Amino acid sequence: MSTTIEFEELADALQRIGCLQGAAEVHGGVCGALCVAGPDEIDLRRILDPAEDQEFQPHAVAEGTLTRLCEQAAASLEDRGMGFSPILPDDDEALEHRVRSLSAWCEGFLYGLSCHQELDLDQCSEAMQEIVTDLTQFTQAALSTDDNGEVEETAYTELVEYVRVGVQIVYIEMRGGAAAQKADTPTLH
Repeated sequence: MSTTIEFEELADALQRIGCLQGAAEVHGGVCGALCVAGPDEIDLRRILDPAEDQEFQPHAVAEGTLTRLCEQAAASLEDRGMGFSPILPDDDEALEHRVRSLSAWCEGFLYGLSCHQELDLDQCSEAMQEIVTDLTQFTQAALSTDDNGEVEETAYTELVEYVRVGVQIVYIEMRGGAAAQKADTPTLH
């Protein structure tokens, strides 16, 4: 079994192939796409370069990392134990960097989610609509001018937890809703 991909490993892989998007944004894009399509239906190049005008440099290690990224993301979103977590910088990184990365992760997720042409948010639950609205607002996240680092750390931690749980709710509604509903429906004999 492969090891869990960390932020720096993904950032290095993206740099090796010449991708301009950051690690958080790419992971968000993959997770958003997985909410509306199966792993084998995802066009990773579209997530890596939405403009489709970038030439990627072939690199076996980087390509292996990206394959593992998709597999890891799919497995964590499938985890009914709510084991999903966005790939973000470690807590020892500067808060400003982590907030920017969370914002980029949300932007990537929304892009990946929008890749499916049949997605109609008006047909989704109110909870999912609220989550998508909140994630859209999170793309504008920034640090306040206050110098109260403890309050900002707590707020960041709460945002990450909201994203973690919210994304799993979106995934369950989009990909697992029918199966979950079918499993919960009692059978009459």
